[in-house]
Amino acid sequence: MTQVWSTSADAATIPASKLVGLPLRSSLGTLGRKWSLVVLRDIAFLPMPTFGDLLQRNPGMTPRVLSLRIQALLRDGIVERVSDGQDRRKVRYRLTPQGIDVVPVLVALINYAIQQQARQAPSEPKPRAVVRPRADDAPGSRLDHSTYVPPARWA
Repeated sequence: MTQVWSTSADAATIPASKLVGLPLRSSLGTLGRKWSLVVLRDIAFLPMPTFGDLLQRNPGMTPRVLSLRIQALLRDGIVERVSDGQDRRKVRYRLTPQGIDVVPVLVALINYAIQQQARQAPSEPKPRAVVRPRADDAPGSRLDHSTYVPPARWA
């Protein structure tokens, strides 16, 4: 099914282009596969990682799966291989300009996960307090907690 953008209001500013399938479906072709976003995250936020760096940061991912994900990201022009300046045998990965366009999506997904975890975290009835030893307490002796009074706002 081919869709064409063509409304009279948009015609002057947006050129007509054909969209094959749905944009979301096409972007999920590579990015929606298991481990793809995790690999992309590491390449985006680690300074020029190697294959070993990516494998080490993701326990449970096999070398074959990592290799397949990197190949797909390379094929789609999201990631590029860079030879190490000091050791030509070592290959590093970095984002292409097209890959940099995906970073805001990664950040949005990370923010969403943080918000969801914060909502699901058990709340404590009152904050925890640290009891510091008094000056007259001998080193190694038990602290006398009977003198500790929590702030009034917790009561």
